[in-house]
Formats: sequence, C-alpha cells, structure tokens
Amino acid sequence: MWNSSTVAHDSRWTLDLPDRNGVFRYLGDVLERQLATLDDGIDAPTSYFYELSIRHEDMHIEALAYTRQTLAYPRPNLGRYQDSKHLHFHVYSGERLKQDGPI
Repeated sequence: MWNSSTVAHDSRWTLDLPDRNGVFRYLGDVLERQLATLDDGIDAPTSYFYELSIRHEDMHIEALAYTRQTLAYPRPNLGRYQDSKHLHFHVYSGERLKQDGPI
C-alpha cells in the first residue's frame, strides 16, 4: 500500500488509503509484530535493517519538521488516536521499545 518501489508515482494520489484511525491501527499491528520478532533476538545482518529503517523514518520526520518550519506553519494539533495503547512507547537504553505512557 505504501511501498514506493511497487506503487507508481502518478497513482499514489488516488489510492484508497485507510482513515487516520486505520493508519494508527496498522502502525500498532506492525509495531507489535516487530516487538515480538525483537523479543526472540536477531542477528547482526538483521539488526542492520532495523537500524536502517529507523534512521530512514527519522529522516522523513526531520524533513517534515523543517519543511513546516520553513513555511512558517504552526505546530500541528494532532490530537490523540482513539486506541492509543500501541503508541505509548519510547526508546529505552537504546535497546528496545518500552511502554511509558501517552505520547
């Protein structure tokens, strides 16, 4: 659905994407699967791809922040996801995600 390697650029703007809550449900499901995988331990080659994915996502977050600032947009009021149990995580000791309250 969001794979830019398989979705042609021109069709990205007309995809039938889930609503906001659907997106957060998807993110929560992916997070749960990844936490389960990490609980079992991963080898060095696999950890490289986890780190690459995290740094890639950070790059997009940073680009969104500086674009918003450059355009002088106010900080967005994102509200809260209705079922935010999956989104109460932060990085703990650089090792894994740990539950810690609302974001």
